[in-house]
Order: sequence, then structure tokens, then C-alpha cells
Amino acid sequence: MKATLKYLIILISDIIAIPAAFMGAFIIRLGFEQGIAIGLSFWWLVLIFIPIRLIIFKYAGLYNLIWRYASLRELLSVIKA
Repeated sequence: MKATLKYLIILISDIIAIPAAFMGAFIIRLGFEQGIAIGLSFWWLVLIFIPIRLIIFKYAGLYNLIWRYASLRELLSVIKA
């Protein structure tokens, strides 16, 4: 698999995971019905969070790692980001 295709797959999975984590946090904190209602009212925050998080992930080097050989150094990069 080409490196650009791998990068694109990882990027798309992050674009999907960021809003899912955002909604999941509201659901866990407030319960299902209220969490969904409050989470949907803050949809505009997701539009701000996605580009910010992708830039942070890029500059933290999370897209440059080879996860097959992940070590403590890579774990620290994830925690730092």
C-alpha cells in the first residue's frame, strides 16, 4: 500500500473519530438523551476542533510513526499531542 493512501486512511479515520469522541463525551457525562441533545447543539465546535486537532497531530509527528514497531517514544508522542 502506498504511503499516501495510508496517510489518507489515517486522516479520514481521525476526521471520523474526533466528532465521535466529542459526542461520546457528552453521552457519557450527561446520559444518552440529554447528551445527544447538548452535543448536537454544539456541532459548530466540531467544525473548529477537527482542523485544530489535525494540525496538532501533524506537528506532533503522529502521522509520521510506524505503528507496527511502536515503542515508548511513540506513546509519549501520543500523550504529548
